[in-house]
Amino acid sequence: MKTLLAATVAGALAMACTADGAGADKKGGERLLRQGVAVPRPGVAEPSGITYDAALGRLFVVGDEGTVAELDAQGGYLRETSVAGDLEDVAVHVPSGNLVLVDEKGSRLIVFDPRERKVVAYWPLDADGLVGKREGSRNGFEGLAFRPEAGRPGGGIFYLVHQRGPAMVVALAFDPAQPARPLGAQDVIHRWGVSGQTDLTAAVWVPSLQRVVVLSDSEDALLVLGEKGGEVEERIHVPGLNQEGACLDAAGDLWIADDRGGSVKRYAGALAVIGASLGGDGTKSGGKKKGKKD
Repeated sequence: MKTLLAATVAGALAMACTADGAGADKKGGERLLRQGVAVPRPGVAEPSGITYDAALGRLFVVGDEGTVAELDAQGGYLRETSVAGDLEDVAVHVPSGNLVLVDEKGSRLIVFDPRERKVVAYWPLDADGLVGKREGSRNGFEGLAFRPEAGRPGGGIFYLVHQRGPAMVVALAFDPAQPARPLGAQDVIHRWGVSGQTDLTAAVWVPSLQRVVVLSDSEDALLVLGEKGGEVEERIHVPGLNQEGACLDAAGDLWIADDRGGSVKRYAGALAVIGASLGGDGTKSGGKKKGKKD
């Protein structure tokens, strides 16, 4: 079984390798993404969050200074819009096509229409209600991802990342198209503390793996969370200075927004590396390790 698993992983990694993209290198026991390729013009001075909009075929990047930049699917700069707030991350609400931005200092979510390029709503966040007991008044929300799921309010689940004190992923359901109101304990589906982490900065929902992947800036790594919550199944090393945002596009390439580096980088074939770490190739649902019991 071990020989078969090794061959499967090696094959998937070989298919994923490119000169500047994802590779089979390792750092200690972790899989390692090779140096990414930076886009020439990210559109924001301090990129802190990024998402891919499959319907529009666009990347959207947000910055701490209050900017939403629109890039094409290859990372080419298109335009930018000023949105007041300390913008830390962005996710696409698939049913409406609107973007949802995380304003950390404002402790709110901002709903932004990317077609009209305007803010349509502000949703205050009751941090104590969402997280439970918090440690340190300056610790806030840093990351956001959306998972479509029929039958939920708003058509899915938002994964909201609390950076530290505690480092946690909060799954909540609400409908951004409805009149805005404070979001709190009544909207929480699950809370997952991620043990040993001090600097979680982003989340990505990976449909083909049925997993949430979070970005740990302090570890320079993507953490693949288990199906039941906060246990870390795998770590994939990501080079960078201050990695704050992450997303996967339709081709399975990983995009990282690096605040201190002032860059947005593309890691080609990264989904195959993540899938291989779980014993698959990232293209089919499941992604469980072979030989592992439920």
